[in-house]
Amino acid sequence: MLKRFIILLLITGFAAVLAVAQDIPVKRSSIVEQYKGKPYYLHFVKQGETLFAISKAYGVEVEEIVADNPGVEKALQADQVLRIPYRQEDAVKPETKPQTQVVQPQMKNPSSGETVYIDHFVSKKETLYGISKQYGVTVDDLIKANPSMTELKNGMVLKVPLIKKSAVGAQQPEVKVTVPEKLQIPDDGLLTVKLGQTIYSITKQYGITEEELLRLNPELSDGLKTGQTIRLKESALPLQTKTEPSTITVKTSEEEPVTINRSFEPCQPLKNNSTIYEVALLLPLNLEQADSIISVPLDNLKELKSYKTFDYFQLYAGVMMATDTLEKEGCRVNLHIYDADSESDTLKVKRVLKKSEMAQMDLIIGPVFARSFTIASRFAAQHNIPIVNPLSRRSAIIDNNPTVYKIYPGEGAIANALATYILKHQPEANIIVVRNTVAENELMVNAFADSVKGHSVASLHYAEVIYQNDGFAAVNKAMDGKRKNIIILFSNNRSLVPSFVSKLNAYARTSDIMLFGIPGWEDIEIETEFLLALDYHQVVPSAIDYNERATRNFILKFREKYGVQPLAEKAAYLGYDITMYFMNALKLFGKDFRDCLTGFNHPGIESDFMFRKPDAAGGFENTSAGIMHFDDYRWVEDK
Repeated sequence: MLKRFIILLLITGFAAVLAVAQDIPVKRSSIVEQYKGKPYYLHFVKQGETLFAISKAYGVEVEEIVADNPGVEKALQADQVLRIPYRQEDAVKPETKPQTQVVQPQMKNPSSGETVYIDHFVSKKETLYGISKQYGVTVDDLIKANPSMTELKNGMVLKVPLIKKSAVGAQQPEVKVTVPEKLQIPDDGLLTVKLGQTIYSITKQYGITEEELLRLNPELSDGLKTGQTIRLKESALPLQTKTEPSTITVKTSEEEPVTINRSFEPCQPLKNNSTIYEVALLLPLNLEQADSIISVPLDNLKELKSYKTFDYFQLYAGVMMATDTLEKEGCRVNLHIYDADSESDTLKVKRVLKKSEMAQMDLIIGPVFARSFTIASRFAAQHNIPIVNPLSRRSAIIDNNPTVYKIYPGEGAIANALATYILKHQPEANIIVVRNTVAENELMVNAFADSVKGHSVASLHYAEVIYQNDGFAAVNKAMDGKRKNIIILFSNNRSLVPSFVSKLNAYARTSDIMLFGIPGWEDIEIETEFLLALDYHQVVPSAIDYNERATRNFILKFREKYGVQPLAEKAAYLGYDITMYFMNALKLFGKDFRDCLTGFNHPGIESDFMFRKPDAAGGFENTSAGIMHFDDYRWVEDK
């Protein structure tokens, strides 16, 4: 398993400098599509194929392939689609067949009834990949079912193989293809999805392509849901992403409170955006250690965690998974990956920032270490490049730098999530706020207090306890025997938290208690039985619902590609979510997307992003946080 894991790393380009793959025979594609007025073969890369072998199969130079597919010289991946220049001398006239409006099912092996073919009439701008997704078949299935096809054209009839299992000798049921009734797009350009509607049926009913529908509604890449509101045209009214609450007020200092508008007020999306965006990923890959890994016999290899080369591999892999997904959706990105980060020095990042191409980047993700990020963020500010910090909790990184995007929610966002949840679900509770000292988490406590005290519920009770001064006796005194007692410990002290929870547990049988913790408690050892008895809730910057279809699909694809399980603690999901969010912003709004992110919502698998600027001179901070509830030994996200 370990050997397979290392080989997969080499294949994906993580340490491509360490191995040279042998060429395998390449089968020439028969699919030709038009792009910007020029014909190209569409070649679907198979595992082990190289640029050299592909160029020989098509009789073109490697440089020609690279020119039409920027970035492939750095990382060629299985299932990647390449555009290969199509030469006129390669043309083979296909057999001319009259077009018909009759959908005539055909069966292969009618006695067994295993395969049924239906006819698909190709619309303008449709692709083989899009058609394959409509019917749940592969591109290879379509190619095999249409051997004479050399080019996909508007109006042509494409045979689609559908699998129909039935007993041998059983009568095959008639296959009926229903053509949806043509409908007019509503005046406001919006549609509320009804039960039974699909992306395919909507595109046919309203006369738009699947690609256009996905461009207007990028969230549909995660699937269509009944009751969802989607856009059908450019001039559609703005979508409301959240209606309750529509605005939330957070006071982060003695100045005027900041109001966050949660409604989506979009910029005008770009039309037919085919720009190739340059994106840099700066990570501590420690490739200088890679030689030592593959030079050691497998029997003598240490655990993977002993090699720093693998520390941020899952973050990298998540980014690559998102890039693959976006490429298939038509988002053209040239991803530059650099070993440009180190915890001990800043030499690597300085060396990379001197490269001529860095000043031309449209987005920078990373570095992750503080000293390297400080240098990179100054460079980004000088060249007006958006730069994303994936992991830092320090709000200071956005100070006086309007190009920085901080992913981890700030203290104000955490306090706001707490206040919103409690006021919604327990408006008449007795709230007891505890912290060890006056200075501990002062900003977070003040933001929470301002939000709660500004609420109009007259019956709500509020008290604060400084634990170091007053001890647990003050907490006991503040509890109310007739109300729900909401107790929030604003502390991550590894000694205080377990001791406090243990003492509070003694009151669980005689008092109605709901305990709240803050981010960081997941790393502290606390008795599970105590948390269950105290109806424990915790504020979290992100959460993963493993029952969601998008989550399950991501896990399966990640396992298939890398041979390992994606781990939240290794930032696999975070890398995917960050890349999907920001590259979709580039695709929708272009290089100046920062003016369009107020309310821009592209739900992630683990993390949602809602950015705001605490002050005009600084950068953007994510304000999205949630509440998890420990119930019956399971973590459940509370809405």
